[in-house]
Amino acid sequence: MKKVLFLAAVLAAGLASALTPEEKAAQEKERAEIKASEEAWKALRKEAEDLAQQDFKGGFADYWHDRIDAARELLDASLTNAVFRNRQRIDICRQMAQYRLESTRDEAGALAEVERPFAFEGLSDDDRAYAESRRADLRRAMGLDPEPEKREPTEEERLAAIAACKPGSGAWGRAVNDYAKFCAEKSADLFRERVPAKIAEAVAADPKTGCARAAFDAAAWQVRRGEADPAFKEAAFAEWLLGWVDTLPAEARPDATRLFDYAGQFPGRDLAARREAYAKGVVERAKDEANRVNPNTLRSAEKFLAFRRAADGPGRAIDVCRAWLREIGKADDKVELAKLLAEQARDYLSRGDEAGARRIWAEREKVVPPRRPVSFSCPWWGDAPHDVRGIVESDFYKKAPKALLTHRYGDNLEFLIETDAALTGREMTTDNGETFRPSELFAFCDPSGVSFLLRQYLDDMGDIRAGLARAPGVESYVSTGIDDPYHCFLFGTGEDAKPDDGFTTQYDNGTGYRVTRQERGTLRFQSLYLEDGVATLLRIPWAAAFASMPPETPAWYVEFLNWSHGGRSLGGSISVHNRSSFAEMRFAGVDASARLAIERALLPKAKAVFDAALAANRNGQAEIWSDPELGDQAFYLAKVKPLVDSIRPYADRVKSGMTDEDVADIWDHAGRAMLNVDHDIARLRREWLEERLTED
Repeated sequence: MKKVLFLAAVLAAGLASALTPEEKAAQEKERAEIKASEEAWKALRKEAEDLAQQDFKGGFADYWHDRIDAARELLDASLTNAVFRNRQRIDICRQMAQYRLESTRDEAGALAEVERPFAFEGLSDDDRAYAESRRADLRRAMGLDPEPEKREPTEEERLAAIAACKPGSGAWGRAVNDYAKFCAEKSADLFRERVPAKIAEAVAADPKTGCARAAFDAAAWQVRRGEADPAFKEAAFAEWLLGWVDTLPAEARPDATRLFDYAGQFPGRDLAARREAYAKGVVERAKDEANRVNPNTLRSAEKFLAFRRAADGPGRAIDVCRAWLREIGKADDKVELAKLLAEQARDYLSRGDEAGARRIWAEREKVVPPRRPVSFSCPWWGDAPHDVRGIVESDFYKKAPKALLTHRYGDNLEFLIETDAALTGREMTTDNGETFRPSELFAFCDPSGVSFLLRQYLDDMGDIRAGLARAPGVESYVSTGIDDPYHCFLFGTGEDAKPDDGFTTQYDNGTGYRVTRQERGTLRFQSLYLEDGVATLLRIPWAAAFASMPPETPAWYVEFLNWSHGGRSLGGSISVHNRSSFAEMRFAGVDASARLAIERALLPKAKAVFDAALAANRNGQAEIWSDPELGDQAFYLAKVKPLVDSIRPYADRVKSGMTDEDVADIWDHAGRAMLNVDHDIARLRREWLEERLTED
């Protein structure tokens, strides 16, 4: 029934007609007058304020107010200037009232100033409402009226506001707009059920009020909002909204640019035909300069129309990309070609055509050769020093190969195309042509853990030492296996800096969801100033990565981003957290004796974790469940005690003087169980409760 009433109202409004040349001329004249009025008020306000500010020089402003009075007189004289419309005259009166308060605290005079606009000739309902709001603003500033209660009006109050206004007036139009926005913020269903009827009334009264356009914008905005009702983001709602717009008279509809932008927010959906019509409307609308179509929107519409043919197959898509670049004068621009081919590959993939996407991507790889994955070695260094200076001054470090942070950070297609991603030299240049030596990354492992030493070569070490400059910041990522979560470390490289565990992806990789943080002892960090730069050591103990030790885990995956020289990376990251570009760090030289040394160093730490779980004075994870009052003895006897009993014989064997056979046997049977005991008991408790809470 509502739809019938709506259509009847639309028909009653009559068929829309295009603006005549006279109407267009009048429209342009009004726009020009509004712009001139606003610019004149802006200039006048600045002139008056510059004058008034000369009296604001401390406490004497209470005694000297000649220039404030002169500023008020300047404004008063401008009220007769024909360039100003009533809206600006109202603002002038409000500013004069302010100057009366600031000069002599003339409250009566200030109140009289904001009453003057009500005597202006040709005061519209909108002007009167604005004058009332400026008067209320002054009265609140003077403490005469309380601040209005900040309360969200109800739906009934919004509807009452519409009914209280004259149909077709500006206030009435704003009330309808407010109601449409309210419905859009509540839900898609409410918008669909209530708004069309109100817009039908608005169109019947005055199709040019902009109510329908504002209602459309309110619904379209919800698509962009992350917390919006998901129904707004469904193609079905978009089809309904655009279909509803089609039933409106032409002068009530949003213009083609708005419709084109909205339809473009549903990629891969069946809105392409509609968007094609809107794109044509944008091109047509742009022919008249008076419409002031955004050049970017016009280019987007032209591009969309050109690429509609690209959907006919991957071969056509490739041809269209090249044809478009010829049309815009960029036939030889490989960077733009690579971007267009990537867009088309993503479009084909979104439509489920993987074969087509792969064919287009293969064409792109002719322009941008695939970046070869970075791989470097992490050698075994059994007697490595544990301090930065000891490492950098050692022969082992001096002779070892280093990985270089040479790849410029970001999606730099031009850089990749020009260099073929094959930089190996030790001297590079910045965008300004200045030479610099790239940072070096050296990794090694020893019985205590895995270490990364980042060596930066800097020209301003004198300023850094003096505190006049800061050592560059670094962002690094470490994944302890091909399928493992990764850890993000943000750190400055000053000698007093500390790392920040900026981000940690989390899922169980066999270490009980451990995170690597300095305060937990699972990350060690140190920087040292050298004559020509800074060396920073980042160490991850095996106790934090015992499930990812070689040879079972042959490689870790890492990325280091140094934010000096415009940002340089190790693996070629095009964005932070870019997991696919992490460099492969392969362990080398970790033979059976090295593995045994790691296990020998880990077992005392594992036993300490197990002992802490049993300690009554620490409310150990195992002990607490045996407490008759605070624990759960049934759970303890059924689950915790068997686990503890299976580990205890091996834990008791951890002592000095263990043979290699003892170390291997204890680790194989109970090493990980001791390190993970707290996590395993928590898992057993969760399973215990799930069984009981889901019993029939």
